[in-house]
Amino acid sequence: SYILPQQGHNLSIGYFQNFKDNNWETSAELFGRYIDQLADYKNFAELAINDHLETELLRGVGRAYGLELSIKKQTGLFNGWLSYTLSRSEREVPGINRGEWYVSDIDRLHDVSVVTNIQFNQRISLAFNFNYNTGRPTTPPTGRYRGLNGEIIPVYSARNQARIPDYHRLDIA
Repeated sequence: SYILPQQGHNLSIGYFQNFKDNNWETSAELFGRYIDQLADYKNFAELAINDHLETELLRGVGRAYGLELSIKKQTGLFNGWLSYTLSRSEREVPGINRGEWYVSDIDRLHDVSVVTNIQFNQRISLAFNFNYNTGRPTTPPTGRYRGLNGEIIPVYSARNQARIPDYHRLDIA
């Protein structure tokens, strides 16, 4: 069957304010997105050596929504920014997760970035860059059983009900 291209419908509203002669920039923004004609793989899709991958896709809808906050200092010995995003990305596809909403594989509830620069002079600076993200969703096997022919058959939870560990990193330059 033919899969139509995805269509996104976006809405956002924000407030932006600068302080102290534009040395400080702040923003807060709410956003939402609704997606039509979203495609996702069937449960137990046959992807290896398959000349017709489109037969392994199901159609549904998606939504993403959240809040973004940021503050940025432009000048001075210490400058940099702090940003935080609280968001959710979900899908509803008949034939997956009993037709109920589930988080998409790109869902990250929390996303934090902190960048700090110490500018000693035009040639010497020290920079710190910290990132933190909530772990991405995954669908690991929750058990297994032996079939009638002795083959091992995995048992899975609902789609994307577990998460890999949270990600965090600090870079110093």
